[in-house]
Amino acid sequence: MSGAKERVMQRKDPAKRLTLEQKLYLINHAKNGVKNVELCKMYNICKSSVAEILGKKEIYLSEVEKKTKIEWTD
Repeated sequence: MSGAKERVMQRKDPAKRLTLEQKLYLINHAKNGVKNVELCKMYNICKSSVAEILGKKEIYLSEVEKKTKIEWTD
C-alpha cells in the first residue's frame, strides 16, 4: 500500500486498523490499569478510538467466544 493511501486509512478510522487480537490486548491493558493516554501511544490511535474500543469491549469479547466455540466444534 502506498504511503498516501495508508495515511488516508489512518485518518478515516484508526480503530479499524487494529486486529481483533490487538483490541483484546488493549482491553486487557485497560483492565490492568494502563491509562488511556498510554494506550493511545502504545497502539498509535487517538483517545476517541480507545474509548470506542473500550465501549464495545463486550462485543469484541463475544466475537472471540463465538470463534473459540467454532474452533472447538470443528
